[in-house]
Amino acid sequence: MSALFVLIALIAGTLNAFEAGTNTALRKGLDAPFLSLALIAITTLAASLVAALAVGERWPGGGQIFSIPWWGWTGGLLGFGFVTAMIYTAESLGAALFIGLTVTASTVASVALDHFGLLGFTQHSAGIGRIVGALLMIAGVALFAIF
Repeated sequence: MSALFVLIALIAGTLNAFEAGTNTALRKGLDAPFLSLALIAITTLAASLVAALAVGERWPGGGQIFSIPWWGWTGGLLGFGFVTAMIYTAESLGAALFIGLTVTASTVASVALDHFGLLGFTQHSAGIGRIVGALLMIAGVALFAIF
């Protein structure tokens, strides 16, 4: 496991907490949840295009595009669902509980994805350590909810 990858993941997790607040502020300020989602998507698109140009990525050919599994195209819809939930619930739940719930739910789902090797993930058995770890996360987020 690369220390750089761990650092990048830690930074991404930190940014996720800030994203909940900034996206909620945009929704509240515009008083238009789906317009705010569109603006978030436009900002993401612009940043992605700048990054692609900066590193010299080329537009893929038709063969490459058609070789992608159908579920590979659903990421944008999944992101839409996540950010929609974020802008509607993060403020009332609070940052810690919202992020705790989403990270814990992601972890539990990820243990299953890894165990069965779904969506192209390398198979990693859901051994006792992973299951206990997921249960401890559930207990931790329950403490956030109670206190």
